[in-house]
Amino acid sequence: MAGVVFCRKLTFPCFELDTAIEPSNSFAIPHVDLERYNRTGKLEIMHVLDGIHEDMERAIQKCRKIEAKRKGKLLNLINGREL
Repeated sequence: MAGVVFCRKLTFPCFELDTAIEPSNSFAIPHVDLERYNRTGKLEIMHVLDGIHEDMERAIQKCRKIEAKRKGKLLNLINGREL
């Protein structure tokens, strides 16, 4: 499944079932919205996915659905080079 990160159930506590993460199906949530949700008690961080970075980077690079410019932006974001 090139272009997808596949996580078997319970690999991470937030995934109770086998889960496929498809980077081409991602969307941005503005930081101001996250701050507002946090302030109003509506933001729930279920789990930080430590150990998924390399798999996500590989999926982005191999994904044929993401145009080159967007791939670059996503890779910069997950590598902390762009906010």
